[in-house]
Amino acid sequence: MSIVINSGSIRESFVIEMKADAKEEIKEKPANRRGAKVVDLDEKANALVGFALKAGQTVTGFDPVLRAMAKKQILFILVSHDISPNTLKKIRYEVAEKRIHLFKTSSGTDWEARWGIEGRRILGFRNGELGRKLLKKFKVGE
Repeated sequence: MSIVINSGSIRESFVIEMKADAKEEIKEKPANRRGAKVVDLDEKANALVGFALKAGQTVTGFDPVLRAMAKKQILFILVSHDISPNTLKKIRYEVAEKRIHLFKTSSGTDWEARWGIEGRRILGFRNGELGRKLLKKFKVGE
């Protein structure tokens, strides 16, 4: 995006301010470039995820999560520890664009045994009370 102002000195200072704002905006993205924050799910977190699943406050799978993100319905995303690197790279890109938090479960977490989620490695949490409580719990370690 470029804005042209006829006066030379004002134009130069305005462009410098816009570049500074753009750099600050890049620094504020919640998902870092290295990957997602690894979280260890305790009993309370497991229970809250289970409640969110039963209440329909989650979206599972890559494409459904992306569609919900486009509609601004996703508060944060939880990915499994055994997600493929290519899928993680794609989801990190989307998360950084939309400014959504991304968390990764620790290696001891088995989604199928805990919550009955089979064949899915991405779990998006919708805006709601359960999602906000889980987000607060996951962010405590930051």
